[in-house]
Amino acid sequence: MRALIAAVGVGCLVLSNLVAMRDLSRLREENQRLRNELGQLTIQDTSKLHVIAVPEIEDWKWRWRLHLPPRAFQVLLITLTKPGDDEPTRRYPVLLGSEGLNTGERMLELAVFRGPRGNWQLKVNHDGLLASWEFSEDAAQTYRLGPSYADEPWQGGVDRTVAAEPGNHVVLLESHEESRWLYGGASDMRATGLRAWIEQLDKSEYNQLIHAE
Repeated sequence: MRALIAAVGVGCLVLSNLVAMRDLSRLREENQRLRNELGQLTIQDTSKLHVIAVPEIEDWKWRWRLHLPPRAFQVLLITLTKPGDDEPTRRYPVLLGSEGLNTGERMLELAVFRGPRGNWQLKVNHDGLLASWEFSEDAAQTYRLGPSYADEPWQGGVDRTVAAEPGNHVVLLESHEESRWLYGGASDMRATGLRAWIEQLDKSEYNQLIHAE
């Protein structure tokens, strides 16, 4: 009888532990899903670049939360005459962080909007550090920037934390390619010629960008 009671007790203990482990796993998955939806970073290795998109609140305005390790990075924007072009029409590099300085968690914002003079503007805001460029109406139409001329670019799949190994880059925005269109490539789906990504700088590139700014 004692052996039976002990066996039943052990069985109940094992069963309760299995149920608790299952519930804990489910709660962890739910917590991670909620963190992704809110744009919260999940950092497991502070030596890597981490990026996650923050939920959008306006059209043609994107935000990302970044963790920058102690290396130099830039967000590189390029415009293309057509989304499929190989050579960029213009390049717009913006420095993120400093070489040898751990800048930790930061916010990055990219927006395309009409400026006070009616021209289209492309703006980068990195924790209060601003960079912006103006486009004429013709240029905005050529590059398909803004809601008047195009659908928004894709957000690069950073709807969850992306951790990049040293030397790798993370795509923030890229245009919808015809093969990726959701509605069979309908003619009114106008992709843009805007790309954006974050990449690590080597020492010479870092010095060159510092002097350019």
